[in-house]
Amino acid sequence: MRWVIFFAFIGCFITSCSLTKIDSSNWMDSAYVPGTQTRMLVIANTDDKQLQQEYENRMALQLKNKGIIPLKMHKLLPQIPYKEERTDEEVEQIVTLFKEKGIRTVLLASQKSVETKEVASRLSFKNYMNSIEPLRTDGVVNKNLSYDMVEQTTYTVEAVVYDLAKSQGNRAVASTTVVAVNPDSKEKVVRRFFKEIELLFGKR
Repeated sequence: MRWVIFFAFIGCFITSCSLTKIDSSNWMDSAYVPGTQTRMLVIANTDDKQLQQEYENRMALQLKNKGIIPLKMHKLLPQIPYKEERTDEEVEQIVTLFKEKGIRTVLLASQKSVETKEVASRLSFKNYMNSIEPLRTDGVVNKNLSYDMVEQTTYTVEAVVYDLAKSQGNRAVASTTVVAVNPDSKEKVVRRFFKEIELLFGKR
């Protein structure tokens, strides 16, 4: 699976019989105190250089507005190439390089998954009528019912704050996850994602 940032998707649209839904969830370690960071490296995990710069710049601005000095991966360490998958040894080499540059905290945004499947349309009256059939109380169930189906695409993206002083496998201290189902507007999801990222560093 390619771990690229969500906003690279092209041609995402909503059909007349699909529903749009955007949800989010946040998590923070009990020891994590928002707003106490002084410097942070921001990374947009994508092989698209232009996209990387665009979103690292945007994340950096958010941190600056919170009083945190931002460092951008594409500026600080452009020599580190994007890789779809890294070994534990490669990760530790990069972490060592970060620490040598005085970096102790990292904000990384990436795509977790994209899932497309056929689902029964919730807007179909035929589907509603057919759903009544299995509720019969005589024990007879018609398993050959037909339904109007639509394609549903779900995008899941995540931004995670890592404390590099912690041991490998235990470095995440805060995260936000946004799940968008059949998004009808790229910018709407972008705004929601960055709004949730902002909340990781204290209330506005």
